[in-house]
Amino acid sequence: MPKNLFYKLSKEKKNKLIQSAKEVFIKNNYDDVSINEIVKKAKISRGGFYLYFNDKRDLYFYLIDEASLNLIDKLKVFQDKSKDVFDFCEKAYDYHTSRSGDFLFMKSAIGHLNERVKEYIVKKGTINDLIKLGNKDSMSDEMNDAFRQLIISTYLTSLARAFKNNDIKGEKEVLMNKLEIIKKGYENM
Repeated sequence: MPKNLFYKLSKEKKNKLIQSAKEVFIKNNYDDVSINEIVKKAKISRGGFYLYFNDKRDLYFYLIDEASLNLIDKLKVFQDKSKDVFDFCEKAYDYHTSRSGDFLFMKSAIGHLNERVKEYIVKKGTINDLIKLGNKDSMSDEMNDAFRQLIISTYLTSLARAFKNNDIKGEKEVLMNKLEIIKKGYENM
């Protein structure tokens, strides 16, 4: 996470560094990004970078946290507008693939998902936050966590595949078919 000095930067300088880092990570796989690329784009010194972050990993996870929080905050709107967890997944998929907000950065992070990122996301509870968002539905009293996890995992897998294969429309069709199968299975329990 950022060092204290990062939070003392002016909003303009902070945004410049964050936006520059996102742009570099969007264009390149995490392992191929260098601190030099980031500082050159942000127009800060390499030493300045280390005043704000311990290393590239520290910055990357900060960006993931910020993007995840922004996206989850926006998804909370769908919680009230969705009739059930299945409807929520469809609305969330449409939002995540609409190129709004932190779409390009998250697309890159998901598309280049590696073990470090997976472990971090699981440890931070991002997936649990998504599962909780899907809880506000007519089935929530009866539906157990494992079932909700299956639904959200199906959603996240489809989202990752859509980003990786650059097939938003085709993967949505696959997702909706899978959710329909899960829903029918649940209704027949």
